[in-house]
Amino acid sequence: MIKKRHMILTLVTLTAILLLWASVNTAQVLQQEKAVQTKSLWDKMIRYAQTGLWEQARETGMELLNLNPEAGLIQQWSQSAAYAETYRKLMGLPTGTAVPVDNAVQRIIKLSETHWFWDDFMHYAHIGRFDLAQDRGRALLKIEPDPELMLELAESERYQYSYRSLALMQENEALRDIATEIFKLVET
Repeated sequence: MIKKRHMILTLVTLTAILLLWASVNTAQVLQQEKAVQTKSLWDKMIRYAQTGLWEQARETGMELLNLNPEAGLIQQWSQSAAYAETYRKLMGLPTGTAVPVDNAVQRIIKLSETHWFWDDFMHYAHIGRFDLAQDRGRALLKIEPDPELMLELAESERYQYSYRSLALMQENEALRDIATEIFKLVET
């Protein structure tokens, strides 16, 4: 009877140890999978930003944030040459300029949104879709874009006549207020 109890107790103990080992192993595997998925999303976000696919860069960045990535991994990757090059390019900074590494994902998302909303605002205004231009203009103002980046966008070749367009938009009743606020940002 005692041997039987001892065998049952041994079996229960071994089962508990195996279950504990399996759960620890599973947690490690899940952590590794999350790190791989996080790196994949980080690389996609940088690639989209480098190629000017602003909406996709923003969406990928948001997906990355939803994963709740480890700060250490993002900090490590944000010190990479690819991130620094992309950030400098998006901000119009010369090579060698120090690049902030804190909140790297949020910075790329905001840069992407600024480019995306600016492009859409100008596009819709140029084709006469003032309702859509208003929406994108409001979205642009809501994210409080960097005035230096706004100036760079206004002077870019993508929309060669941005200043003239903003001045004309200020005469348009539907876009007057938004165009005036955006013009102030550009001129800051």
